[in-house]
Amino acid sequence: MLIKKLRYYFCRRSLGIFSLAVLFLSGLSFLIFDYYLSSVGQEIMSSWIKSEAVEIQEGNLLTSITKNQRVLFSSQFVKGTKLIDTTSGKQNELIAFGSEFEPLENFPTDIGKLSIHPNGFLRKQTFYRVPSNTNLILVSEIRSDILTRAFFGLIAIFIGFLVFLFAAIRKLETREIELREKILIEKNRSEAAANEKKIALGELAARLAHDIRSPLNTLESVSTSLLSTETEQERLFKKAIQRIREISSEIMQTYKVQANDRSNETQKAEPYLLVSLVDDLIEEKRHQYKDSPVMLRLNYDQTSGMAISNLIAGDFKRHISNLIDNAAEATDLKGNIEISVTSNDQFSVIQVSDNGKGIPQDKLSRIGEKGFTFGKENGSGLGLYYLKKSIQDQGGIFELESQENIGTTVTVKLRRSQDGVLGQRCLDLTGFDKILLLDDDLSVHEGWTQRFGAVSTKCTLEHAFDPDAAFRWLKRQPRHERILLLSDFELHHKINGLEFIEQSKNHVAASVLVTTNCSDSFVRTEAYRSGVPLLPKSLISSIQIY
Repeated sequence: MLIKKLRYYFCRRSLGIFSLAVLFLSGLSFLIFDYYLSSVGQEIMSSWIKSEAVEIQEGNLLTSITKNQRVLFSSQFVKGTKLIDTTSGKQNELIAFGSEFEPLENFPTDIGKLSIHPNGFLRKQTFYRVPSNTNLILVSEIRSDILTRAFFGLIAIFIGFLVFLFAAIRKLETREIELREKILIEKNRSEAAANEKKIALGELAARLAHDIRSPLNTLESVSTSLLSTETEQERLFKKAIQRIREISSEIMQTYKVQANDRSNETQKAEPYLLVSLVDDLIEEKRHQYKDSPVMLRLNYDQTSGMAISNLIAGDFKRHISNLIDNAAEATDLKGNIEISVTSNDQFSVIQVSDNGKGIPQDKLSRIGEKGFTFGKENGSGLGLYYLKKSIQDQGGIFELESQENIGTTVTVKLRRSQDGVLGQRCLDLTGFDKILLLDDDLSVHEGWTQRFGAVSTKCTLEHAFDPDAAFRWLKRQPRHERILLLSDFELHHKINGLEFIEQSKNHVAASVLVTTNCSDSFVRTEAYRSGVPLLPKSLISSIQIY
């Protein structure tokens, strides 16, 4: 786009300069040629009048003109001559020689003095009123075909030279622009390659950090059951487990920050499941406050799965993180903070509540003003201001309720996106015969078993821990049976959950991707392209099943 604008600008500038140059040179040449024609014509006529010693008598004047017309026309500038009698108030031609021409209507009044006047393009007329008879006027047509052709030839040479000059300049400009474009493309290509390497390394680190969690939970469980007494070895063992967990969280946090930075480069709002973003954020905040007694609790309900809004993920997480930090400070880092995500027909709703010291009523109305802060030593008064402005710019609603010594509740309402592909409000098992659960985590299977056990359903459950086993089971099922597939994304296999859903679409009636990676741009994009609904694992315990 930039290159096109530059080319358009240079094109218009070159044409403008070319036009001005042609006009300037044409005007200057015309003035020179016109001046030359006037000078030569006036000089020829003046010399002829003086050399012939025109007599005062009319007869002698006519005789002189008749005898010396060849001398007069030999200059190639005088094309015609007429002697006009104006006695009767009209122009009566007494004599005419050379080319035919029309004298000007208004004759000069000067007597015995030669004057010259323009009569068209490089055409002049000279006038001489005879002193002995002021009614007689000698009129001559002055022009030169050679001079006219020379003028147009010179202009053609000017135009040709300018065309050549500007064509050469444009060619140089085009080469320069193409060179800059090539350099820019190479630079972007190099940066893209470098970024791809960073992304690949970051994703690998994030995957390793994610995979470490399951064995860590197992080690922690084993250490608790095997080591019955508090010994030095047990303390060292638990410290080592905790340290590995912290390193894993730090890797995940670093990768997510980088991913958010890359996402924010485009600054384009996209539909997101708010539950997945809040899950990621709470994991980071728990790591941040791991050494303090502050308690973070998440609340979801049966509407949370449809809390989908268009937003910039990095900005959203930064704003909610700021709300949680404010709530933690309000409780002196030892209170309770509840975060809830719900939805209704119009809005996705996020609430952050605390049981801290609250805000006085006389200050409450000013919260959210630019530069106004309360209860924070180093507060800038910008966090809530930008949050409120961002929400309102998107057509959302910002609400704040607070009572001193009871607590504060901040409610953020974002316009809901009607993109139902991303979210899953409920699991309707009507019409299904069997449910296939594909996940490599045993605890997820146990969670689903409890959820389905709590509802009355005729569907039978089948558990698969890897894609190969799941596919073998699907191929054994009768064609007439309707199967609902619930698959994780990360399967520790050569294919992921979305790829398995694509491969098994001829064997199942419907599929849902149940994953903790709902906020990952790749997962969201591919799920949207495939029309596969997303369900965060955090909603397994709250999603409505019937």
